[in-house]
Amino acid sequence: MNSSVLALAGIASLFPSVADANTARAVALRGHFAFRDDIDVFRFPSAAPAHGDLATLDFTPSTDQGNAGVLWGRTLTLGLFVNRPPLFDDIRELGAIYAGVGAPPMHRLADVIAAWQADAHNAIGSLLGVGLGLQAVDRDVLGDARGRLSTGSRALAVDVGLGWSHVQDTVSNDLSLALTSNSFEQQDSGDTFAESAGPPSFALRDRLIWNREEGRALGAEALITRRSYGVDQPGATVSEGRYSRNLVQIDAGPHFGIGARVTLATALRLRYEALSGKVDDEDGPSILALGFPGAVVAMEARVFERWVARAGADYLLRYVQTEDGAGPLDPTQVRSTDSTFSWSLGLGYADSGFSLDAMLQSNFVLNGPDFVGGTAPGLFATLSGSYKWE
Repeated sequence: MNSSVLALAGIASLFPSVADANTARAVALRGHFAFRDDIDVFRFPSAAPAHGDLATLDFTPSTDQGNAGVLWGRTLTLGLFVNRPPLFDDIRELGAIYAGVGAPPMHRLADVIAAWQADAHNAIGSLLGVGLGLQAVDRDVLGDARGRLSTGSRALAVDVGLGWSHVQDTVSNDLSLALTSNSFEQQDSGDTFAESAGPPSFALRDRLIWNREEGRALGAEALITRRSYGVDQPGATVSEGRYSRNLVQIDAGPHFGIGARVTLATALRLRYEALSGKVDDEDGPSILALGFPGAVVAMEARVFERWVARAGADYLLRYVQTEDGAGPLDPTQVRSTDSTFSWSLGLGYADSGFSLDAMLQSNFVLNGPDFVGGTAPGLFATLSGSYKWE
């Protein structure tokens, strides 16, 4: 493979967080599984009937980006959402792994959801999502029989998800499987420079909650995913790269009420992640990371009749091993530890079916407002509004 494609660009940073949809309430609560939210319909499509007859709008002031959607019905539920961020972004990561590959920015066109509440205990659902990316320049070349030649890249990502939800007495379970097919091509003056190859990516997710007694419950959520990053480089001799990222994450812990106004949720986290692969049948650089101990804490408190305050934090200690791959000498291994810590604060207001949620900018919380020049990027990191009709 061409040396510019062979190079793996900074793989030490290629452990992106599992990206949940960015509604303000979910982000402020650090995505804790105990707090059910309308973003459940993207992780578990079978949860759509529980959130039916709902219109949503999300906005991120710092980037001027937003998305909107609607769910109709509560027995047979149909949903349409536009411009949502993907749960995974394989094309962007593919462009980061192979330094010579220029992946275009991806834009999520739409997510379509269909779900059916079969009976009081069971619901099934499906999701279809489509994302497109295009970044190319076409030019006329005099004397070239091919006419207009293209330089750039284009990509298509299609997600298909299936889900099943079951409630029985004090136990509820949500299960989903999602497959992602990525198609990518990069051209240089009309010739194919690189194109996607290999199997689709998949994600398997399960959430189990056991309500032990009024106001007290135990729960766990597990995620198993394999993301595939295959690239072929055509030419006189076909070169190929086959990389994948495997991830297993388990959160488990109790959540309970404190009085009538406060809900506190905690969880321990175990995370395993490995990025490895081959280039032209030779082992390339790899990373193996084990995250433990990890913890997630989230709290939601009703401070007034219609106002809610939220706070969340998560922490993870990682043990990381990197290896530089095949070469004239034995592979070199480097072992290290690092840690991550994130926190967030949020507010919510609800009245007559309308709700408005906001996550505060950490800059504003730590440094306060600048009354003269203004504190960029402002007060709110994310704003989410919704209306639920009867």
